[in-house]
Amino acid sequence: MISTNQIPEPAWEWLKCDPTRYEYEYVIRYVNQDELGNSSRRRREADGFVKVPQDSREAVVSDLAPCTQYSISISVMNIAEKESDPAKASGLTFSEKPTVSPKILSLEAIGPTQLHLEWESMTDIPSDALKCDPKFGFSYVIHYSSDEDEPVAVEVGSQETRLEITNLEPCVEYLVSIAIKNRAGVISDGNMRKNFTGAIPPIGTLKLSLTNGRKRRAIAQWDELLCGERRGRVWYEYKFWLSEDEIPSEWQVTFKTVNVFSRLKRGASYNMTVRPVTLAGYGPESSQQITIPEGNLVLILVILAVIAVIFIILLLIMLYCKRRKRWKKYSVRRMSQPDVIAVIDEDDSDSGSEIIDEEMMNNMSVDPSGVYENHAFSISSMVIPAHHMNQPTPKILPPVSMAYFPVFVRERRNNDGELFRLEYNTLNPNEHGSRIEASKQENQMKNRNSNLVTYDNSRVILEKTNADPHSDYINASYISNCKREHFYIATQGPNSVTKGDFWRMVLQEDCNTIVMLCNLVENKRVTCNRYWPKKETKNAMFGNMSIILKHEEARENFIIRELIVVDGKHTKRKVTQLHYTGWPEVGVPKTSRNLWQVIDLANKNMKHKKGKGPMIVHCSSGCGRTGTFIAMDAMIKEFEKTGKIDIFAFVDQMRKQRTSMVQEQGQYEFIFCAIFEKYFVGDGVLKCDGYSETLKTWQADGVLAKLYKMFDYLNPSTLNINRNDYRPYLLTEVPHDMESSDYINASFFNVSQKSRNGKDGSCSPCVTLHPPPATSFPP
Repeated sequence: MISTNQIPEPAWEWLKCDPTRYEYEYVIRYVNQDELGNSSRRRREADGFVKVPQDSREAVVSDLAPCTQYSISISVMNIAEKESDPAKASGLTFSEKPTVSPKILSLEAIGPTQLHLEWESMTDIPSDALKCDPKFGFSYVIHYSSDEDEPVAVEVGSQETRLEITNLEPCVEYLVSIAIKNRAGVISDGNMRKNFTGAIPPIGTLKLSLTNGRKRRAIAQWDELLCGERRGRVWYEYKFWLSEDEIPSEWQVTFKTVNVFSRLKRGASYNMTVRPVTLAGYGPESSQQITIPEGNLVLILVILAVIAVIFIILLLIMLYCKRRKRWKKYSVRRMSQPDVIAVIDEDDSDSGSEIIDEEMMNNMSVDPSGVYENHAFSISSMVIPAHHMNQPTPKILPPVSMAYFPVFVRERRNNDGELFRLEYNTLNPNEHGSRIEASKQENQMKNRNSNLVTYDNSRVILEKTNADPHSDYINASYISNCKREHFYIATQGPNSVTKGDFWRMVLQEDCNTIVMLCNLVENKRVTCNRYWPKKETKNAMFGNMSIILKHEEARENFIIRELIVVDGKHTKRKVTQLHYTGWPEVGVPKTSRNLWQVIDLANKNMKHKKGKGPMIVHCSSGCGRTGTFIAMDAMIKEFEKTGKIDIFAFVDQMRKQRTSMVQEQGQYEFIFCAIFEKYFVGDGVLKCDGYSETLKTWQADGVLAKLYKMFDYLNPSTLNINRNDYRPYLLTEVPHDMESSDYINASFFNVSQKSRNGKDGSCSPCVTLHPPPATSFPP
């Protein structure tokens, strides 16, 4: 933009024409000064010119070379095409942003107030990356700041490769970035790195306060010290010991300024010593002694006596109520074994059982090779030894041995699942940490549901790409189990913008197994975007990842896909996807049998395939179905390790790592029922091949006796079934029959079958008796 305001209004004396009668115009000429040095002529003609009408006061000169120095002259031309002496100026054209930045080689603390920065030299930078001719030079621009300070900029020459950053605060983390600034003053995107400045000993004197608390407790408090003028990395070490004992040699570490010591001896004296610590050394120690007061023995005895009286009164009331309810007993049916009965009435909460003996578990267990299948044993019925029926009811939330597990589940299903409801409502709420990254505006589109996002302390952090500061976010969380931390990754189903991020996570975390628990569309709503190729195409690109479908096999209620992932660096990874298709969006599956098959395949795949990363589990939001699946797998691993399971504690812990894990009470109850079905009902797969040989082996090994016993368990009175759900309804009216109804003695059955082309399918045959005369039409 060039202004003509610097030239006064032309007058007759120097325009040589009357400006009131004749028009004139401005002539603007420009010359590329950068090319004058290469010109063989001493004086270079103008590269171009622009004429501007006399009533204009500015002009735009276009089609100039970027990042170039131009000489501009402006003069007045009269009607006779004679020009005045020009006014001259020069200027530098703008340029695009440079596309490269120097790589930071190191950022180290060399003292409490200094950081040493080194970067790679960029002296050979090409002009297309600098967006200017490198011969005219460039410079490096370094910015540094802490969380509490505004950024400070330092500019150094192109020959420099290191810088000492001084006058910093000790024990403070600084963010340092370096970029290139070209001749036009345009700065590139910078490369960044963080580091702490050096530490100094803690400032101030620590004052320890040791006071008595209630119930044989001592409360220790001390001042919070700083490293420098700001809060730095200061922690504390302490020793606490009985005065009559020797001083312990080991220091205990804490980052808190309050500690409570409980279960101390009455009348005893205790000593405590505390000292602050930084990376630079220790601060002065502070010590104090405390004596725990003697208890009032008389008062304690009186309180215990009152408690005993109240307990006896409550016990008498309970016995009275129990006798009043004797009419509500269990309806039982004697089994073939004299020491086993089957519980029929699930609404009775008046009695419980404590343990199932080992012999019964052996009788009910399933052959490890999986030889039984599809027996219709209801997971709502339980089998309990008769000699354990009068044992007391357990507490609500204990870890449970597998022998006691059926009784544990039955008690929670009583009274319409009242104990399940109480336990589920007792679980920790969903707020367990900050969600700063997930709530950023740039990451909103990456969340399928704005309420179901990650906590900052447990989210999966991706490696940043293309200097995008927000490319490290994905809606995925690490979940731990009893074997190791980060055994699972719970994530949402990829949406349209996160499919590439999903595969980046698979490669970064070294994963070889993906479990998918939802369908792509449910209830006419997209619940997950396809992130693998279609069977017809075999190949698809997501971001810079190429996904190849190697093999696909459909089984009952789930699909196995073998995929190969190839990134831009031609790194290959074999990944198995187990896609379970039988889980409705609302509710839970009718049986867990196929889910256990998926869990077994997932664990075998993680054990035998290359890649030791976490198992990726996702549904639509990555919370409800995902949490249920993870809890099922984790509880089996916990049982194998400890001999007991604690579903409540695990779900409670999962919710501290990801919000809304196990989203509904029905899913929480399904975990219990699924584990019962696995250990006490079994898979029961019997293959057609070699059926006769298998039958002879069963008869010799006593397996048939177990099958007969299981068949006895299928008494319809023990199954919690609404029989109207499976009968057909007659809709055709019978002429002249006022007493006709919609009833007929028939039932539908859901069965799976394979068609001639090998595809899975299902049918619903109808079974009925031979029509008696009363149900036949007259001839």
